[in-house]
Amino acid sequence: MIKRFFPLLCLIVMLCGAMQSACALERTRLRAPDGSAPRALLVISGDYTMYQTVLQAVARGLDRMELIENGNVPIPTEGNKLAPMWNWLAANAGGDSIRFVKDGVYNFDWDTKTEKQEMQRLLERLRTRKDAELLIVMGTNASRATSKNIKDIPLICYASTNALGSGLVRSPQDSGQDNLHVLIEPDQIVSLVKMLYEIFEFRRLGFPFAVGEEKMYEQSRLRATCRELNVDFFTCPYMADTKNYGKSLNRLMDCVKHLAETNQVDTMLVPFYDRPDERKRELPNYLASKKIPSFSLSSENFVAEGVLLGLDHSNLGELGAFEADVLRQILEGDKPRDVNQIYVPRRILVVNLTTAMELGWNIPFDLFSSIGSIYKYDER
Repeated sequence: MIKRFFPLLCLIVMLCGAMQSACALERTRLRAPDGSAPRALLVISGDYTMYQTVLQAVARGLDRMELIENGNVPIPTEGNKLAPMWNWLAANAGGDSIRFVKDGVYNFDWDTKTEKQEMQRLLERLRTRKDAELLIVMGTNASRATSKNIKDIPLICYASTNALGSGLVRSPQDSGQDNLHVLIEPDQIVSLVKMLYEIFEFRRLGFPFAVGEEKMYEQSRLRATCRELNVDFFTCPYMADTKNYGKSLNRLMDCVKHLAETNQVDTMLVPFYDRPDERKRELPNYLASKKIPSFSLSSENFVAEGVLLGLDHSNLGELGAFEADVLRQILEGDKPRDVNQIYVPRRILVVNLTTAMELGWNIPFDLFSSIGSIYKYDER
């Protein structure tokens, strides 16, 4: 009797296990309440050319995956506004997988007061109109604010300079919040400094930064990396003024001159900084006059203005494909927290040839394969 019962018991256990696995694998596609395609809003820390490029890359990635019918969104020929691009997608990106809601951009405009106002407007919209099933978020400040205040709809965040160091995520593998997914580029700035050291073998590295951005740029990691390389690391904080670009640039230039003339740095990291159009070459000109190589931690626009080196963001096809696949998984029902966050890009450089010649720097032959674009101009 017992011998006949034992195989039956084993079969029941196996069937129960199979049923549990099937339930665990079952997913519910993300849809609007009426069963139509889910609606997306955009939240940004502020307008920024890099965000424009990222949005275009993601839209094209969604198009290639046939999640939308037209993702060939143009970047405005002038300015760095994202709202025109988002509204273009709302009008032109068809399909039944995701909808971009017209006039659905919430812009913090790089300002604390505006951030609070926009966050309240967004929360009120989600509470009363209930016309969004997911948020696309760009920038550290926007990602931090949305993840703190919104727990019930998916948040897909990218273009954050340092998601881990700023405390946005629990770890590279875990966002720490079920509805949160954050693009992570592990050791991004540290790896850039090591690459820069291989090129110049600097002895004294300088880094001016806006007050409040210490964690954003992983300064503790940078210090440790410089100790590892046996080089000195000098920083200089300045108070940025997002309402007066001229005043902000004056303060930054005081820092840059202190690093160059007092600390005598021989290479300098250049973060994103505000500057009036008529003074956009002031910082690069100064560094070139002091024969100090510079590396932009921001967009290649700064290299076009005279910074020696930076990363090429002109073609973010790989990133677009990665993020489009993230969206696909979430649209198909995966929890944002369960989707892989780690993205490891190829490092493609841009170089300003005019600045290189002024520095007397000959581009090493073995570096040419890593260079994507070359900028030059005839007049300072």
